[in-house]
Amino acid sequence: MPHLQYFTCDTQDMIAKDEVIDIPKAWSHFISKREQYRICPMSSSDCENATCRIKEWLRKMSNSDYWVELSVSDGTCHLSEVVDPDCNQEQVVDTSQFASLVTLSYKNGDYFRGEFSEDGHERYGTVFKIGQSEKKISGTWKNDALEGPAWEESPENGTKFGAFIKGRRQGIHRILGPSVAEYHHLKYVTFFESDVPTGLTWKGMVGGAFLLGPATPNGKISGPACMYLYPDLSSVVLGTFENDRLVRGCWATVEEIDFVNGILVPKVGEPILQHGFLFRDVSTRSSISKLPLLQDFWESKRVQVQRSQVNDNAGEGLFAKIQFQVGDLICLYNGIRYRSARGDEGSDYCIKLNSEIDIDIPPEFTDLSAYCATSGHKSNHSFLPNAKWATLDHVRFGLICAVRATSIIQPGDEILVNYGIRMGIAPLWYKQLWVEHCKNELHMSNEDILSWCNRQYSMNGILVQLPL
Repeated sequence: MPHLQYFTCDTQDMIAKDEVIDIPKAWSHFISKREQYRICPMSSSDCENATCRIKEWLRKMSNSDYWVELSVSDGTCHLSEVVDPDCNQEQVVDTSQFASLVTLSYKNGDYFRGEFSEDGHERYGTVFKIGQSEKKISGTWKNDALEGPAWEESPENGTKFGAFIKGRRQGIHRILGPSVAEYHHLKYVTFFESDVPTGLTWKGMVGGAFLLGPATPNGKISGPACMYLYPDLSSVVLGTFENDRLVRGCWATVEEIDFVNGILVPKVGEPILQHGFLFRDVSTRSSISKLPLLQDFWESKRVQVQRSQVNDNAGEGLFAKIQFQVGDLICLYNGIRYRSARGDEGSDYCIKLNSEIDIDIPPEFTDLSAYCATSGHKSNHSFLPNAKWATLDHVRFGLICAVRATSIIQPGDEILVNYGIRMGIAPLWYKQLWVEHCKNELHMSNEDILSWCNRQYSMNGILVQLPL
C-alpha cells in the first residue's frame, strides 16, 4: 500500500494564501483530531475498498428514509442508526398522547396543522410558511422548540433532514435536492453541535462531484484544508479554497476512510506533484485556458485519443481506457464561452452548456499539441451513440460540459455522442451520416427521406436539403 500522507500540523500552522507550499498539509486538521470525535461506522459494510465505502455512505445519506437517532446521557450526545436505508419505512411517532387534528394560524399568515398534547406543551405536525419560499417544517415541538427528528421542504432548496434538542440543531443534518439519480441529489451533509456546524462538511456539486471542507455558518467551503472529490469518488484535488472556489491545490487519490461523528472523512495518499499545482482557470470568450497543455489527472486515467473507427474521414476519436457503467461520467468538455444569443453559430465543436452559454473549441485549439487540458471534443458523432452530453461543476474549469455513458462501455471502445445538430443548419458531413443512418439502420428509401424533409418543413418552417 502506498504511504499515506496525513500532512500533520496544528491549526496555527495552516497554510496562508501567499505562502510557498510543498503540499497542502492542513488536511490533517481533521485526521489528527479524529479520535476526539470518533465513532464507529453505524452499520457494517461488505465493501473492501475506500471508493465502494464512500459510495455506500453517500447512498445512505441520500436516502430520505434514513435517520440517525440522538440520545443524551451524562451531557454527551450519542448517535445510532434507527432505520435501514434500504427499507421504505416512515418515521414512527407515538401520537397516543395527542388530541385530534387542529389548525393554528399566526398573525404573519403562517399556520400550523397537526396535533397538540392534552397539556398544550407539545405538538406534532407541520408549520406552513406563507411567502415566496413556501416552506414546510414538520416535526415535534416541545414548549415551542423543535425536539427530535424534523424536516423542512422548500421548492428552491430541496428538503432538509436533521434532529433538534431544545430547538438547536444537533447531529447529522442533510439537504437533498430534487434529483432522483442515485446520490447526485445530495446537496449538503454536516454535523451540528448545539446549533454550530462542526468538523467536515460535504457539499454536492453539479455532475456528481463533492466539495469537502471545514463547516462554516454560511455554508461555503473555505480554508486551507479542503478537497474536491471527483465523481469517481477516488480522485481528488486537495488544497486551499475560498467560498467554494479553488485557490491552489494538487491532485491526489483516496486510499482509506475514517468516520468522525458519523461523517465520512477520506484519507489520501501522497500528492501527485508531477502534474503540477492547480488554480481556478475558468475560460472566457477569448481564453480557453491559462494552462492549455496541463491535462486533467482524473480524465487522463479514463480516456485516450486514437484514430477514429467511425470512418476514414473521421480523424481522431476518443477511446475508453476503463470500463464505464450507465451513468458514469467519462470525460470533460471545456472550451471558450459564448453567449448563446450571438449571431454566428460557432464551429462544429460548439455545444450548448445551458440556456445562456455555449462551449466551443476554436480551430487553433482542436489539435492536442495546442490544447489537451480536456479531451471531450475528441468524441465523435454517431446516431447510435453510447454516451451523451452532460454538465459538471469542475474544480478548475467551473461549470463545463462533460460526456456521460448511456450504455456499458468496455476498454478500447470508442466514445460516441449524438451531436444533436439541427438538420437545417447542419454541416454536409452531418447530413451525409444522417442519410446513411436512415438507409442502413432505419431502412428508409429516398422517397421516405424526402417525405421526412417535407414534414420538417411543415412543422418548423425550415427547408432541409439532404445529399441523397
